[in-house]
Amino acid sequence: MAELLRLTGVQLRRGAQDVLRGASFTLSSGEKVGLVGRNGAGKTTLLSLIADRQGQVTTEGQILRAPGLRLGYVEQSTSAWRGTVWEVAGAGLAYVRGLEAALREAEAHLDDDARLLHYGELTALFEGAGGYEAEAAMQSHLSRLGFARADYARDVTTLSGGEWVRLGLARALAERPDLLLLDEPSSYLDLPTKGWVTETLARLPSALLLASHDRALLDAVCTRTLELKDGVVTGYRGGYSRYRAQSSHAAARAVRQGDRAAHEKRTLAARIRAQPTLSTRRSLERRLSRLGETTPVETPKETSLTLSAPPVKPNSLLLDARHLTLTQPERPLVNDASLRLYAGDKVALVGPNGVGKTSLLQTLTGERESEHPEASVRLSRGVRLAVYDQHSRGLEDGVSVGEQISRNVSEPRARSLLALVGLADAFDRAPESLSGGERARAGVALLMATDANLLLLDEPSEHLDIETVEKLQTALQDTDAAMVFVSHDAALIDAVATRVLGLDGGRLNEYRGGLAGYYAGTLRLEPDLPAASDPDEPTPVTDPEAELVALEDETAVTEDLLADPLRLTERDRARLERRLRELVHSRSERYDARLSAPLPRYRAVESGVEVTTNGDGRPIIFSSSAAQVLLYLDADSRIGHLRLRDARDCLLPWAERALFRGAARLAFEVFGAHTLQLQRDTNLSATDFEATGFQEAGDGWWVQDRDHYARREGLVRPVGLRRPKARRLNYPQWRRWVARRRQKKGKVAL
Repeated sequence: MAELLRLTGVQLRRGAQDVLRGASFTLSSGEKVGLVGRNGAGKTTLLSLIADRQGQVTTEGQILRAPGLRLGYVEQSTSAWRGTVWEVAGAGLAYVRGLEAALREAEAHLDDDARLLHYGELTALFEGAGGYEAEAAMQSHLSRLGFARADYARDVTTLSGGEWVRLGLARALAERPDLLLLDEPSSYLDLPTKGWVTETLARLPSALLLASHDRALLDAVCTRTLELKDGVVTGYRGGYSRYRAQSSHAAARAVRQGDRAAHEKRTLAARIRAQPTLSTRRSLERRLSRLGETTPVETPKETSLTLSAPPVKPNSLLLDARHLTLTQPERPLVNDASLRLYAGDKVALVGPNGVGKTSLLQTLTGERESEHPEASVRLSRGVRLAVYDQHSRGLEDGVSVGEQISRNVSEPRARSLLALVGLADAFDRAPESLSGGERARAGVALLMATDANLLLLDEPSEHLDIETVEKLQTALQDTDAAMVFVSHDAALIDAVATRVLGLDGGRLNEYRGGLAGYYAGTLRLEPDLPAASDPDEPTPVTDPEAELVALEDETAVTEDLLADPLRLTERDRARLERRLRELVHSRSERYDARLSAPLPRYRAVESGVEVTTNGDGRPIIFSSSAAQVLLYLDADSRIGHLRLRDARDCLLPWAERALFRGAARLAFEVFGAHTLQLQRDTNLSATDFEATGFQEAGDGWWVQDRDHYARREGLVRPVGLRRPKARRLNYPQWRRWVARRRQKKGKVAL
């Protein structure tokens, strides 16, 4: 690869600040390099130096460009171009049009071999510059960057800042230079346009030096990364993610080396004090002096932002918005959209620029009213709302930044938050005195100080450097607060969002699979499925408390309407009365659902096995934890038939015996059965059946009557059973004596 650019020891000082301190790096043909650093680090200054746009400035070092280097530069600030959109974009075709004119001139003089050779060279250059399809490609670029044919005749002085950047990008792509310098090319671009720009830059044959805070763009395009920090340029291999990993390892390694150096200095100083020999002491002092030249590395005390949130009930409904409708004179923005936000939801609202995302967010905050007559936006009890809008960033003009943050936290904490976002000196400054990037960072500090469990954020990463965006991203990931945020930052959406909603053509749709599902157009067709049916994207459950409150409100309104007989026609009255009956029924069902399940009416315990029944239905069902016994009882003869049902394979004989004894006890003592019969269709032996109190009746049938049961259970005095001779007992005393005998035998009474 041919070397296109070389910087050697470039130094630039502006006032008392060193913008560049010995910057050195090279750029080769086809290489794509990312330039990263905090806001104000000097990235734009470095690009303008390379493009020779700084004018007469005092610099040291060398900036060497390859001979004949064609260089393109898309600036971040407003350009001084004049003319229409088509004329400014068409200026990027000047090189191709010059080659085309040279070809036409050479075609008229093809009379010798030298001119034929020159014509072939011009043809190769023209084809290499994409000359045949250059104008069609430029029109395609303008269309993809948001310029319709009707915009071609617009004067560029009427364009917004974002349109200036997009027009400059279209012009640079049409020019196809050898080296393209881009300063924040993805600013003001929506997600679809960002995706197209990313693919275009990745396929671009030109070399590229890209200064950007868009992590997804840097990862997808760049093969090398330059970090500009404190005026020093450091190179790393790979895109942004690899750069972050390498820089983190380098910082940790520097801290470890600094700790080792400090430990060694302390050890040498102790040895010098304890060393009596002069020569040895001098040798140790020389080693100590060499270590003294090392710069100590300080470990930062706090580098992360945290966002606390008041606790709410899991899966509870926090926001319920229905029938949201917004229009513009020429087209609808939002057409009858509804949104439910549950605890823990982190919803990304995406879509092209101008479709109404900010307007929809303003409707949720109450700044703008829906045009639908039945529209409603309800917040649940206990919800604390925080708003981070695109313009004010949640800050109030006329009140110092520090005072606004100190309303929620202590003054030391407020100063710490401002320091974490790089605004340590902004405590006493008014928000209107801050730049766009400074105000955005101050808004982030205020957001971190707000104790809210519902966040509505509009472009939270706009105008923030990568370091602050990553701190904000970590805070949004770790917080328990629910949120709806509008963003075009793909990396932020992928890291934070649990649901992705797309707004386009007035419709609000939910997509499966996050941002990739939005790009693929994979709609979530059944948003109300329970979480178990969709493990990747759990859907919140309905909040019964909110539904009950809605039923109560509708019931009260319906009763008020029915209270005045003169306000309604007979038809309306009948309709409202029918609706009131439905509401009362639904409300009763929901109140009943709150009650615990009723205990069974009858219960018996035999050898630790509990048998229960409510006694309703035919047949009567006796249930236990292992199986059920059905009782078919004839109302006239009082003869009952028992049958085992739903017995598990592991039902042990002793448990089955206890189950039949409990069923027989309830059948005789509660339901008045005279005789019980059952057929031996289980694995119990004859001995086991006899233990249950049943007697064999032939052909596999077993029978037990009330008298046999009463004698067996001691409910009547059997023949030959005499009262104790020690003293005479009356009837109640005799019953208590029988009960004690039964207890000794292991019987448990009702």
